[in-house]
Amino acid sequence: MAIPQQQYMKLKGGENASTTDIYTSNRIKVGDTLKISGTASNNGMFTVSSIILNETGGSDDDVYYVLKGRAIVSENSNTNRDLRIEVIRATGDKLCAMADAAGSGNIDVWSTNNTTSPGTRGNGWTTDAITPTLSGLPAKYIYFFVDEALRSCNINEECESSIKWFGFIQRDQFANSNDSSLSPIFSEWQQQPNTLSPPLSSAGLTYAYAGTNFSANTAGNYYNSSNNGVARAKEANEDADLSGDTEDIKLKTAVSDLAATGFTFENNNDTKDILDQSFTGEVITIGTAFGAAPNEYLTCKTPSTGSDITYQRAYGGSLTGTAPIAYTEHATPIINRGIGWNISVANGSSDGDWLPDVYEFHQTFIYDGNQESLPIRMGTGASSNVAFTHTATGGKSLRVAVFADVAYQGRVSGGKIYIRRYESDDELTLLLDIDIVQGIRSSLTGAFKAWVYSSNGIGFEVIPDAVGNCKEPNIDTYTTINGFSSQTKFISIGKQNEMYKDVVVANRRAFIVNVRTSGYTGELEKYGDRLMYSEINRFDTFLESNFIDVSKGDYGEYVAIKTFADRILAYKHNLLHVINIASPNPANWYLEDTVRYAGVNYKYSVTNTKYGVAWVSDNGCYLYDGEKITNLIERKLGVNKASWQTTNDSTPVEWAEFVNESANIKDAMIGYEPMSDSLVIVRSPSDSTTSSEYGYIYDFNSAGWAFKRFLLTADSTQVTNFFQDWNNNLCISEHVGANQTNIKKYLNVSIARSAQTIITKDIDFGDPTTIKKIYKVIFSYKSSVDQAIVLGYRKNGELSSNTFDTETLSETIDGNSNMNYNIGTFTPSSPISIGSISFEFTLPNIGIFEINEITIEYRVIRQKTLT
Repeated sequence: MAIPQQQYMKLKGGENASTTDIYTSNRIKVGDTLKISGTASNNGMFTVSSIILNETGGSDDDVYYVLKGRAIVSENSNTNRDLRIEVIRATGDKLCAMADAAGSGNIDVWSTNNTTSPGTRGNGWTTDAITPTLSGLPAKYIYFFVDEALRSCNINEECESSIKWFGFIQRDQFANSNDSSLSPIFSEWQQQPNTLSPPLSSAGLTYAYAGTNFSANTAGNYYNSSNNGVARAKEANEDADLSGDTEDIKLKTAVSDLAATGFTFENNNDTKDILDQSFTGEVITIGTAFGAAPNEYLTCKTPSTGSDITYQRAYGGSLTGTAPIAYTEHATPIINRGIGWNISVANGSSDGDWLPDVYEFHQTFIYDGNQESLPIRMGTGASSNVAFTHTATGGKSLRVAVFADVAYQGRVSGGKIYIRRYESDDELTLLLDIDIVQGIRSSLTGAFKAWVYSSNGIGFEVIPDAVGNCKEPNIDTYTTINGFSSQTKFISIGKQNEMYKDVVVANRRAFIVNVRTSGYTGELEKYGDRLMYSEINRFDTFLESNFIDVSKGDYGEYVAIKTFADRILAYKHNLLHVINIASPNPANWYLEDTVRYAGVNYKYSVTNTKYGVAWVSDNGCYLYDGEKITNLIERKLGVNKASWQTTNDSTPVEWAEFVNESANIKDAMIGYEPMSDSLVIVRSPSDSTTSSEYGYIYDFNSAGWAFKRFLLTADSTQVTNFFQDWNNNLCISEHVGANQTNIKKYLNVSIARSAQTIITKDIDFGDPTTIKKIYKVIFSYKSSVDQAIVLGYRKNGELSSNTFDTETLSETIDGNSNMNYNIGTFTPSSPISIGSISFEFTLPNIGIFEINEITIEYRVIRQKTLT
């Protein structure tokens, strides 16, 4: 075939496997997305539309990959470049997040795609992939996953921490420009802050500024000598006591290790470490002057707690093949990148509908495409920063240009510019919609005008013609776009030491309880009996007014929250609130029921099932099915009286004793196993009691209970919360040694055991007051071994057992090693008179034994009642 006419990437000699196996091993396929970095001019995201061979009859012909995406230019140089081609397909990945609770306090993430040796312990894990905890141990995390992003919150109030967002970001910043080779390219899982921070500001004005210059490729449109603009150098006072002149800070020591992530900065006189100016999610460059092409971007993973600041290296790719790089001692400046948008404003020459007046301007960031920050007023950028204003002549359009830095935080997908009359309380009216990939537009329905790379300013700009690009005020305002006022105090929760104790997603909102925030007063305050909710489809947007105080001050804090059938179930330790949220309007939500004495102490004492929400308390195991609450142990297990006592174990377990434990911690854990349609209850996952290995299983099909020792682990073992894997297996992870855990899944399979006991319910034949004579018990069974079964019985609700009969039942395995059903018959030496009766099957031998049905031969003695 001929050389393709569309733009392409050529793999020279690609048909020869000894040259490269990219083509011969089918590593790049039609439809793949390629993340290309390390080139001089063609970094970006592209889609492979076809693969063409330049067939000349040789074995080393070239291979052409036809690329769709932004326009590329001819390039064939590999001098001093680290060219990278990453193939991005639908992730198809499976992830597991697990906290190193007592070690680093952070969260490790396992990935199927990163696993190369499944049998090797630790393979496929990324250590400290999510770093919410700054100091303090142990960490105790809760998570919620929605719309391909995981939020993690450390609920231990004694730790210093912040809520983290962890999601897959695929975005090529400024891809729709003439050259985005210096901008980040993301196609990866990233941790980011859970806050929706506005553009960086001071004293109510953004560092990014507005002006009147429309000249292209002009550095002054991006930053100025007052250290204001779309990027800003970190500064500190030069003396040891942080007095004296303000100067740029610098890197304290050289960093030659390209894998190093710890950095320390100091002031200009080398007299004071500067560790308090970094914040999670910031993007910086080191040692690159304003107006110069950056060699590497870094993003802050963990701020300093007295030592190094932790940064992720080569953030957004290798740029033009340089990142990561080594840094010399005292490298400076340290520049915060992408802190806002600069604009230039003038009256256009064409007619428009703007009224003659003085106007001010505000700007925001957009996160994840649909979550907008609060707006911040724009200043002039002068050393004495004041609000920027523009005087419109009236009857004319406005000409508004936008100037952007080369790199922004990964979650930032754009922003907006708003306008209103100066010093008024008018609504903020949309002026420009900014998309970090496509460009800007003057309405939410208009076409985008693409970014243009500015080589002198080292940034991106959209400069409209003199006629103007904003003809008239939009009907859209900040309030109509977002559904809340620009005067709202706060719209997100996630700053340092803010937290919530549990979270659930219902009706496309996130609901959180027991909230600690500084949003209301500026100081951290705890609202233990508060339930807050997010905006619809915006799971990080929590407004100051989005809360329900169902029963403020009624003693106790919320510890758990679940949802079922348009209801929110909010648990305190002593009660349950059932809140009806069926209406799309929160004003119509209401408290449907308060159930006292049905609370829990820990969030893992509650679980969802296909039938509703189930939970464990010291007086029962309950199920809420959307209409009513049922105690699943009622008339089956005694709360304060033992329900059974076997010949194999003379020590009965009362339900209240099982839940309360020896230390009265009450931390029983419950999970739903969908394969067997069962509830699985573990006595103490934290090993806070003796006999923590005790457990119960409830079978929804038979409505029966089973008690088991060593249900999941041995005694004195700590385990994680229950979780379900991608195959719906109910799993835990148990701690087995220093930095080691074993992940186990619950399997509903029969296992040969010794000293098994099967106890039926108390059978009264419909009337416990009349006397019955029992003559025979017949049942169908399967057994893997011969069993000399002692059939015991308890009459009239008694705890002690008597012998009904002893028979040896033979195994029921056929020639194909299958267990089949057989019939067993037990006959007492003389008829037994009872009002009610419970049978106990004691199995002495190690084996598998199943009972399918039981038939009882009896006769009611008329005119005789139990006394």
